[in-house]
Amino acid sequence: MEDLNILYNPNFIDINGLVIPEWELNNLNTNSNSLASREPEDNELFLSVTAVLDYFDNNAELEEEPWYNSESSDFLKAWEIAKELVELWGNKLLSQFPTYSFYVVANRFDQPKVRFYKVRSNETPPQLSSQDNLSMVFKGS
Repeated sequence: MEDLNILYNPNFIDINGLVIPEWELNNLNTNSNSLASREPEDNELFLSVTAVLDYFDNNAELEEEPWYNSESSDFLKAWEIAKELVELWGNKLLSQFPTYSFYVVANRFDQPKVRFYKVRSNETPPQLSSQDNLSMVFKGS
């Protein structure tokens, strides 16, 4: 299941001010009723969360909790990919939506994941850079 290409060449869409990965459009439509009562940032974080290990066969999965071996070579590879995607996705989001600003974050708590949301007016996104997190803000015009 080696399909990292979708992660390295994403397309993002704007649906009434909600920016999501294009591959999540069906998920948005399926869950539109439950998402309607949530804040747009929460919906973008929910719909954009991408578990990197899901995109390639890996040696990190375990049969019981914690479900992933954080010392395995594939877990560490996925964490490096997630950190790369923060900058790549941020720049891609800005190229598609130059007037918006975005908060993009990767973390490795249960498994390496990357996600984002559009920064709304007068909001200051958190800075979460540490050994287990990497976040960046990409400012539009």
